[in-house]
Amino acid sequence: MADDDSPKDPGKPVDPSVSSTAPAASAAPAAPAASAAPAAPAASAAAINPNAGWVNAAAARIPHAEPLLTECSFPAIKIDAKNLQQGLSVARDDHELAFDVLLDHTAVDWPEKSEFELIYHLFSTKTGRYLSVITNIPRANPIVTTAVGIWPVAELQEREVYDLFGVLYDGHPDLRRLFLDDDWQGFPLRKDYKDDFMLELVK
Repeated sequence: MADDDSPKDPGKPVDPSVSSTAPAASAAPAAPAASAAPAAPAASAAAINPNAGWVNAAAARIPHAEPLLTECSFPAIKIDAKNLQQGLSVARDDHELAFDVLLDHTAVDWPEKSEFELIYHLFSTKTGRYLSVITNIPRANPIVTTAVGIWPVAELQEREVYDLFGVLYDGHPDLRRLFLDDDWQGFPLRKDYKDDFMLELVK
């Protein structure tokens, strides 16, 4: 018979019903498999653009306008270039829209799409609202109707876009360069513009 090596208290009798070997701990029950979390619902247009309601209403009042609810987080609509002048006129003259100020006019060059994106940033002193009107024109033939007859301030803004992007404005009263010399070659804000004095960033 093997000797029991466990220590014994000589002054205390050993209870034979108690084993000197501790029982093995029972394994904890396996946790149930976590169920897959439900897919998050797609964000609504209102969540992306909190102005969705009135942008839809503005687009409904402007002929040929399309609200840009998910493409832009700011209030914006898109109008085809052929309908641009009509749309801009309605944006100014409609009594509920009343966009009487052309804050800014600029462009974005997209050579990979072979087009320019023209943006008109409008403001209403009546309602306090802002609206951006966006249109696209082909890069190979960048002509659009002038907005000078709607907002006279467009005269200088369109000259700036012509100077830097080469966009032509049909009906402009004095379309010539604004910043650069008249004999400057090329348009510096086109993405493929090059000249001998450009600084190249070291990568």
